Amino acid sequence: MTTKDACFFSPYLRRLTEEGYLTVERACRGCKYRVLDPERLRNYRKKIEDYLDLYSLYG
Repeated sequence: MTTKDACFFSPYLRRLTEEGYLTVERACRGCKYRVLDPERLRNYRKKIEDYLDLYSLYG
């Protein structure tokens, strides 16, 4: 996962790490994230995107 991808998740980073989707290997400058389970992370990202789509319809 690139830094840019990780930045997409930055608001959710704490939750993702707590739930075991990501581990933080380094902080901020030159940060690296390691995906523990890429399939679960993809599903989680899809849920976020679906939620945002739904929210935009009613927002």
